[in-house]
Amino acid sequence: MRRRMLYPIVPAALILVAIALFIGTTQALAAPAPSIEGTWIATDTADGSRMRLWIRADRDIDSLYDIRYFDQSCGGCAGLPGTGRFVGFMVEENQVHGTGYFRSQGHTYFYQLDGDWYYDPSTDTIAENLAGGWNTWYRAAAN
Repeated sequence: MRRRMLYPIVPAALILVAIALFIGTTQALAAPAPSIEGTWIATDTADGSRMRLWIRADRDIDSLYDIRYFDQSCGGCAGLPGTGRFVGFMVEENQVHGTGYFRSQGHTYFYQLDGDWYYDPSTDTIAENLAGGWNTWYRAAAN
């Protein structure tokens, strides 16, 4: 009697497993294309310091971005480590313009500036024009 009860359960279980595998494969294949969003690293062309950039899209307002910045040795901060915070908006496809501030560690230096970040999907890099200086940003490796 027990065998008869298992016969309908086994095919149903196999069908559920097949559906789950199909859904998982479809989601993996439909991964989003690379975008300007992410964590980026660069070497400052002005002084050779290491920099880190975080760009995140605002989840409530289309085309708006939260941009955060860390420079190991900020030129405008007398060589002290500096952090920046910008509000950016998509000017055109793959270009974000932002306005914000930079401040040094200890808040000794504080200044406002504008910047532009140009994403190149073919190389997965960002060309940055911030305060007249150009840097190339590379996507940080996932940990």
